[in-house]
Amino acid sequence: YPAREIPPNKELEFFWENIRYFAPVVGFPSWSTRPTCPGLSQNETQNLNKPGGKQEACKEGPKNLATGYAKVNQWQGGTRQVPNIALAQRDPKKWGPTSNEFVVRNLIEYKKSVGFAEMAEDNTVAGGKMNRNCPGKTLALMIGETFLKLFKKGDWDAVSPESIVFGSGPTWVSGFVLKSVTTP
Repeated sequence: YPAREIPPNKELEFFWENIRYFAPVVGFPSWSTRPTCPGLSQNETQNLNKPGGKQEACKEGPKNLATGYAKVNQWQGGTRQVPNIALAQRDPKKWGPTSNEFVVRNLIEYKKSVGFAEMAEDNTVAGGKMNRNCPGKTLALMIGETFLKLFKKGDWDAVSPESIVFGSGPTWVSGFVLKSVTTP
């Protein structure tokens, strides 16, 4: 992975490209079939689902004497789907022939990003209360852009630059230490 420079006045685009290329979230789970409630059949459990994205909770059963808690089923009988956001962020159908390269693109191109699970927003379901997109997107972009505007690369050196290793994820880059080269 070659070193990169932040293009002048393109801090936000540079940050977006980091999110696209080094996907911080690999996937987000959802249930197409919820797990079966203890003491109910799969059909009885599915009948707890209501229109408009609403649902009734499983009825609490008797408490376990050893734990003091009722039995809970978080997996069995359910179908869990996890869209792979990291792959989608490098899809050549969306990002073109440079999809697998770090290329600072025009800001408008990042509208097709799924890095903040934008596809999980649907305000028509339960008035938006069931949205599963990232609630911190605006704040994350503002923090990233501000940091990159204030960061002065020339003020820092890596203690052991030869030990920095770039990978293919989820460990994109090995740990390293920076030291200030400026004197107060």
